[in-house]
Amino acid sequence: MARIRTIKPQMFRDDRFIDLSSDSVRLFFVALLTVVDDEGRAPYAPREIRREIFPDRVELDAAPILDELDRIGLVVLYEVDGKRYLAIRNFAKHQRIDRKTPSKLPTPPTSTQDDPQLDELSTSPRGLLDEIDGSVQRALAKDRESSTTEEEKEEEEEEEGKTPAPSQAPAKGVDSRYQPFVDVIHQRYRTMNGADCPWSAKDGKQAKDLLRSLDVKDWTIEKLDRCVQFKLLSVDHPATEAPHLWLARLPSYYEAPLDRFSRPDFEKRDRWLRKTAEKTKPAPAPRPARELRPDPVVAAFVETLDRDPWTMVVDRLRKTVNQTSFETWLKPTKYLGIDAKDVVVRVPNSDFGHVLDKWGDAISSIFEELRFPFEGVSLEVAA
Repeated sequence: MARIRTIKPQMFRDDRFIDLSSDSVRLFFVALLTVVDDEGRAPYAPREIRREIFPDRVELDAAPILDELDRIGLVVLYEVDGKRYLAIRNFAKHQRIDRKTPSKLPTPPTSTQDDPQLDELSTSPRGLLDEIDGSVQRALAKDRESSTTEEEKEEEEEEEGKTPAPSQAPAKGVDSRYQPFVDVIHQRYRTMNGADCPWSAKDGKQAKDLLRSLDVKDWTIEKLDRCVQFKLLSVDHPATEAPHLWLARLPSYYEAPLDRFSRPDFEKRDRWLRKTAEKTKPAPAPRPARELRPDPVVAAFVETLDRDPWTMVVDRLRKTVNQTSFETWLKPTKYLGIDAKDVVVRVPNSDFGHVLDKWGDAISSIFEELRFPFEGVSLEVAA
């Protein structure tokens, strides 16, 4: 039974959602939100799920789509007592359901259910790191030169409960010069857990002690940011624990996130590195525009029409194709021109190749009905 669900705008900017292989798979995932129960679970039944989402796509095999969603980290496929199930990651965090009905399906294993969102964490504002890197290093260098008297004064102020120097987001127990590092912790914690990071004077003291103990030349803000991300991606301890419980050992996470046995998880690290590298890749050079060479007789015929020929064909198809299919597959297409004796149509991506498989005969019939001299349709994928 389909259910009403919430779709947040951030979904469409999420890297894993963008990395899905096609718009069909993206639409499938969005529709899957309405298929799962109130805790984001459903039996693993590709045929039944396909009937719920694409009732008219009888040729579609949903199993590879579910495998892709699992592989990219949007869905968890799991097995309990010989039966297979699926669960949408972080479903409860993004859905607000009144009068929730408890799931009758088994809970996914903790090791997969709690697996964090790599894409969100690996999305690091380059400008932020560049801006705060020098700030933190200058703060550390300056602090090394400060006297013991100043340190004792700061500790006395903390004990008396005085508020630290104001900054953009003051944190308890932290000198304003260290605030950029604290901002990184808060940003990453919020991205990972969907809530503000708990912070106390104890957390501030741990952050200050950590920064004072590190070599300012080696430990840039970028390295510290990587450690924070790997800590939050680790499953050796809960990602929600307060910072003072892990700040002292933060540098130990630089190599890789840790698994539940506190061993480096290099596979997870490599996924993170790939995602981070993709952020810095230069945009691919645009493909050269297709050169159209229309047949002179056909070109002269097109000049006599009051509209482009493809729009006329699509208007005819609208009368015979169901609205969902029309809006999904035909409306996004655009007339590009004539090449030889073919109508050239621009489509958003390669998934639209099945337009000709499904409606090719109908298009040929319309050509004959309208007495068009075209031999066929050629699809051009948008750059």
